[in-house]
Amino acid sequence: MLKIKNTIKRISILACTVFMTITNISLPVYASNNITTGKQILYSYRGYAVDNPSYTYHGDYIAKAYANGEIAFCVEPNVMLDDKDSYYTQSDYSYPQQRQMEHIAYAGWYMVKNKTDDDYVATQFMIWEAMGMRFSYNSFEGYEAKKAEINKRLLQFEKLPSFDNTSLTLKAGESKTITDQKEVFQYYYHTSHSDGLTVEKNGNSLTITASANTPEKAEVKYQLVKKDCRGTSILYASDTSQNTVVFKVPDPHETKINIKVQKYGNLDIKKLNEDGDEVPNTKFKLSYHADMSDPIGTFTTGDNGIAHATKLNPQKVYVQEVSVPAPYVLDPTIGSITIEPNKTATFTRTNNFKTGNVEIKKLDKQSGKVVKRSGVEFDIFKSDDTLVGTIATNGDGIATMRNLRYGNYYALEKTNPPKYFLSDERI
Repeated sequence: MLKIKNTIKRISILACTVFMTITNISLPVYASNNITTGKQILYSYRGYAVDNPSYTYHGDYIAKAYANGEIAFCVEPNVMLDDKDSYYTQSDYSYPQQRQMEHIAYAGWYMVKNKTDDDYVATQFMIWEAMGMRFSYNSFEGYEAKKAEINKRLLQFEKLPSFDNTSLTLKAGESKTITDQKEVFQYYYHTSHSDGLTVEKNGNSLTITASANTPEKAEVKYQLVKKDCRGTSILYASDTSQNTVVFKVPDPHETKINIKVQKYGNLDIKKLNEDGDEVPNTKFKLSYHADMSDPIGTFTTGDNGIAHATKLNPQKVYVQEVSVPAPYVLDPTIGSITIEPNKTATFTRTNNFKTGNVEIKKLDKQSGKVVKRSGVEFDIFKSDDTLVGTIATNGDGIATMRNLRYGNYYALEKTNPPKYFLSDERI
């Protein structure tokens, strides 16, 4: 940064040979006021080119360079930056040193949150070293420590997070947290995620939440390189001033997580009587709330005793019977079942028949009074002549059978008390 190009044309040509071929393409012209200098950082240095130790460079300070307002770095340490130069050309920077230098610029400067002058100088020195230069002396006592920090950050370009390109299955409404075992995800920035997903990054961990609006196939993308640092590195070259480069990183080092969303489940509501037979025409109300508010709908069992409910969210669903045909007793008890995505759950409700009691009194035909004698037996039959059971009178002359199912029955006297004839009349 001490010598001017137009006074040492031969050395400048040698410098270009030692370092690299800058470009092989046509160059657009830019005015010199696009190149400016900032603070002069007072670190002195001396160095030489590894390939040609006779080529040396030295300076008393490092001046921050800016091109079109963006931070730039010197790629000619033997030439002083003249921001009054009136003629600059712009072109893509060249390979192979390009990738290494781009990564150094990003790791040394752009990845640092609280940037200092020391960060700029350390980055500049490392760029020169990547170009084949070595220091015989520099007054920056903290350089080696800063260089170690930058080298550590450079490792992020060599590996992707442990969950890169993996698949994660989520139910609608479910959250899962994944953690990068390689501990590089902390340096990544959000790029995009599918609609309906919520993402939350915390250091090396990422929490992903799916919703009912998330497509069944979704994805989340993050990248190591900030969006405004992506692109093509640009060389600003001049015949009379120092060449500088605004470094960009073309490969964002993107990581992607594939998400499979299990969105809905189904429910079969099965209605049986106490004998295990199917009961049609029973209505059930469904809700996602225990108080049955905001009902999902009402579903009716078919001839097979089953009501089908589809496209239910994968969560707990509450079920309540609201209507039942005769001769069954309505059971309004609220039940619940958990719906799982892409599965059909079954909820079974069994109803009891309505029941009644039978009471038989033995009467004297002539007086009409109850014959108060115990032990007189009666057989109870269904209307299809199926025997249900036998009952006997108590001391008051009354025989009782309780909890008979709703239906048609008849009774026949089985035994008769003394002095009375056995009756064959159906009661």
